[in-house]
Amino acid sequence: MSLEPEDWRRIRDALRYTARDLHHRSFAVHGSRRELLWQEMDHTLALADRLELLAGSSD
Repeated sequence: MSLEPEDWRRIRDALRYTARDLHHRSFAVHGSRRELLWQEMDHTLALADRLELLAGSSD
């Protein structure tokens, strides 16, 4: 299955939205739970960045 550039953009946008949601949720918890949410946020943003780099290299 091949995705169009617009589909990849939507995926990246959804990942960034998810990361923002994780960030906002982290304010409602403390300690190790907050750290886990931040780690997930970092991983989600890193994936979005990698997808953006891949999209740029295929142009």
